[in-house]
Amino acid sequence: MIACEDLAASRHGATLVLPGAALRRALAEPLAGAGFDIRDQASDEAADLVLLDRDEGGAAAGDEAAIAAGCPLPVIALRGPGDLRPPAGLPGQVTLMDKPARLAALVALIESRLAPGTAPLAIGPARLYSHAKTLLGACGQAVRLTGMEQALLVRLLGQDGQSVARETLLREVFGYRGDAQTHTVETHVYRLRRKLGAVLDGAESLLCADAGGYRLGAGAQSLNGR
Repeated sequence: MIACEDLAASRHGATLVLPGAALRRALAEPLAGAGFDIRDQASDEAADLVLLDRDEGGAAAGDEAAIAAGCPLPVIALRGPGDLRPPAGLPGQVTLMDKPARLAALVALIESRLAPGTAPLAIGPARLYSHAKTLLGACGQAVRLTGMEQALLVRLLGQDGQSVARETLLREVFGYRGDAQTHTVETHVYRLRRKLGAVLDGAESLLCADAGGYRLGAGAQSLNGR
């Protein structure tokens, strides 16, 4: 399955979920030696990535089952020869890796999936998959965003609940002068508020601040601490 070799204990600190017992027996120790924290529950809120083997546990344990169960995390699925099934989930959420593979190659793939800018952003209990412009709720509901809606959401996420002035959003997100006479900000706030309400509790997840700007309410603030 995986050819294990010694790796310098490192630098990662990320949490991997290995739901399959056989896969944990084979890889938990070497991956822990490479600096990863290993768990066995895909529902663990502290987890960063799921690693599974399509050949373990039948169809009920593969990436299709994990996505169907509402897994919002990036997934690496090991597949055997002749397995031509496409990856499940949102575009880019599941990465397939052919068996047999070397441990160093697996670690490199895990690192690439966890590199800054590739992991989903936490928005309360939801996740934003930037590459797919998709919000995924905790119960598996998916909502597509436009490019401008996503840019607005990411800009507000960076403020940790603090207000961003309307003029600042006009310049930095939409490319207008701060004094431009346009309702672009208000229109995108309205649409984004509705979409956030579809994956988060409370339709007013995106709130208008008192000082002529906008901020994310407590239910939509980022939980990303890594």
